Amino acid sequence: MLERLLFVLLGLEPTFWSSVDASERRWFRLLLIIFGINSLVLLIGSITNMYLASSEWGWAIGAGLVLTYVFWNILRFSYLTIRISPSEINQRIQQKAPITADPLSTTGVQPIDARPLWQKWKASLSQINEFIGFGRWLLYFFVGLMVMTLSFPISYFLVHSKANALNQEWRRQHLAEWEKSEQANFIRLMQPDQQHLKDLLLKRDSLQAVGFTSSDEYYREMLVKISEQENRIEQRSQEFYQKFKSQKLYLTKLWAHRFFILQLVAFVWQQPSTKAVLVVLSFLFLAPLFLLMHLKTGTSFRYFSESATHFREVILLDHQQTQAEINQMLKVKYGPIKGDHWPSIWADEPFNTQYSQQYLPKTEVPISTLG
Repeated sequence: MLERLLFVLLGLEPTFWSSVDASERRWFRLLLIIFGINSLVLLIGSITNMYLASSEWGWAIGAGLVLTYVFWNILRFSYLTIRISPSEINQRIQQKAPITADPLSTTGVQPIDARPLWQKWKASLSQINEFIGFGRWLLYFFVGLMVMTLSFPISYFLVHSKANALNQEWRRQHLAEWEKSEQANFIRLMQPDQQHLKDLLLKRDSLQAVGFTSSDEYYREMLVKISEQENRIEQRSQEFYQKFKSQKLYLTKLWAHRFFILQLVAFVWQQPSTKAVLVVLSFLFLAPLFLLMHLKTGTSFRYFSESATHFREVILLDHQQTQAEINQMLKVKYGPIKGDHWPSIWADEPFNTQYSQQYLPKTEVPISTLG
């Protein structure tokens, strides 16, 4: 069962697996176990992230599964890219072979190693470059983003009691701020009505001061205006508080399960346990990469080298057949060709990683030195 999962998830082929010894197989099984743990962490972390952002389990599960699928494929693809290429195994074979004509080459040109000294040093450090090359740093960057994204929900689980208590306090404060804001807005809106009532009351007091009574028509009209203004203010106040009460009830229910993400992220990142989570997740997600690089570069491991050797032979055979078909077509159309082949600038066709001696790139001459 584990071997079948290895074939499906990591792209291993049964043909070469049969030649792998028990020790190397244990390394691959360990790789599969870590990959399974990472997949579970991806699933839990993605769904939790979506729930904390939306507070809706239905939406969180759907979006979390999509996010898990995206991250999981990025992770799997990064594993699949760590392989020995046929051109790389071809260079190894040529470097081990004596400097003679390649029996598999149809060019008749000897693969002379005319590389500069710095290129030879670079080749001797290939195993180190496997870990620190530009492509690897780009891969580490994406894995780092994944670890940072997943560290928040995992760390949240470790401090969820305290985080939930703080989140409840943030809800209370947010609701209190809303109440204060709504009441301040209402007071501001009612200021013209309140000022108009004050003006009417001042006029009434001034009329009383000069001897007006309820028997005077003008005074009675003033009392009617005061009563109407008081009723208007009372009615608007009742409408406001009814609306205020219903909105408060609605917001209380709406925010009952809301998470304040920015405050929650800031709180979680301040916890000491978050650093431990970062270390553990970094190990879990980087360990398979380093393990695959070790399986690729280690001299005691056979799977990747035998796989690359097989495909090198397939490529060489296909190249020879293609070259023969081209020569045959040229013979039919133009007659016999001297040498039975066209010369090539490459010493390692069809991989084309080394120039033939007579086709080595020339050193550029600065224009300023001419004439």
